[in-house]
Amino acid sequence: VRNGTYTAYTRELSIERGRLLFAGQSLGNPGLDVRAQRRIGTATAGVHVRGTLLRPQLTFYSDPPMSQSQIASMIIVGRTL
Repeated sequence: VRNGTYTAYTRELSIERGRLLFAGQSLGNPGLDVRAQRRIGTATAGVHVRGTLLRPQLTFYSDPPMSQSQIASMIIVGRTL
């Protein structure tokens, strides 16, 4: 996936890397490997989406490292609380 967006928690994040995996999966439920992020100033907050299209599993990441609640806040409101 190039030049795409991923919507997480009502915010559009830029896809840094994205793959749909069809090996051994149903065409209607491909595997996911997507890394999407939002840059705010010098910080980056994002989600890594794995699993399948019908059952995605999200994990947060950030640079510099932050707590999970701070990352969620950066994604949702654009700053830490």
